[in-house]
Amino acid sequence: MINVGRFNRRIRICAWFDTENEIGQSINKLEPIRTVWAEIHPLKGKEYIEAQMLETKNTYRITCRYFKGLTQEMYILYDGDEFGKLELAITSVVDVDMKHKFYEIYCLEKKHKEQKKWSK
Repeated sequence: MINVGRFNRRIRICAWFDTENEIGQSINKLEPIRTVWAEIHPLKGKEYIEAQMLETKNTYRITCRYFKGLTQEMYILYDGDEFGKLELAITSVVDVDMKHKFYEIYCLEKKHKEQKKWSK
């Protein structure tokens, strides 16, 4: 049983849409399609160095109420204080107990930071 009182974060579910700009060119734009209350849990973090850049990967589990149409091609945006601004790519969508009541969404966040050089 899930306690819905724990859904204390407001997230936006977004998808890519083809739109036209002011001069008629077709562009892809990330547009919000739904705003829901959710619970966000950081699961693990990973750091590694690639091409002189320190790359951090954080994984999150987000729980929210079920709604029709959520897919792995969508993204989640969260502009909160505790976790900062998150832009998350959905890696997995699980319909909890296959009852169409709650989702567990597993997401991946990537941050790029310049590697710090230490001096003596």
